[in-house]
Amino acid sequence: MELGAQDPRRNALESFVLFARFAVQIPYYPELPMDMQNLVKMANRIGDFFGAWPDRDQAREEIAGHLRRFWDPRMRVEIIDYVESEGGAGLQDIVIEAVKALERPGAPA
Repeated sequence: MELGAQDPRRNALESFVLFARFAVQIPYYPELPMDMQNLVKMANRIGDFFGAWPDRDQAREEIAGHLRRFWDPRMRVEIIDYVESEGGAGLQDIVIEAVKALERPGAPA
């Protein structure tokens, strides 16, 4: 089946292929610590998106939910440790609140 140039399935397929090619090339170094500056930047971008919602409580829950669903457990541990030890310097207030609502991965429920 040939997909036309304007077919959204073609665009999605091309995007996936580019992502797959890129993802395979990313090296994995488990011994290196996470880059906190990058985590803060990513968390704040999530906060920018959900923080625009009119219901602050729902926005905070959506931020925490996004971090639970899409962040690797090691990333969550790093951001939780950062908020606990450094007070979350550089993070938006709503992001700090969301991080405080997270359970530490691997902790008993």
